[in-house]
Amino acid sequence: MRRGGFLSVVGSVILAFAGTLYAQELATLKTTVSDQTGAVIPGATVTVTSRQTGAKRTDITESHGLSVIPGLAPGNYELTADAKGFAPKKMAVTLSVRH
Repeated sequence: MRRGGFLSVVGSVILAFAGTLYAQELATLKTTVSDQTGAVIPGATVTVTSRQTGAKRTDITESHGLSVIPGLAPGNYELTADAKGFAPKKMAVTLSVRH
């Protein structure tokens, strides 16, 4: 078991455009969690928290270290990755939608 390691978070944003005229455009956050050697971490908890509203969304990474959190409104978020045996990793994330 790896103890006291560091988590690395690599993310990308995929835009998902709403189908109705009045719907808000939303984003999907895809994040890969790995350790300091680059090995992916399955079963890590990824939480994204809106800095504007405090609303939280959580996902667990799959066998290849990927987490997918869809339906996020544009704005500022705090992303936290946490896995057993590792120090939590926090980072600021800004999601925006291009027109």
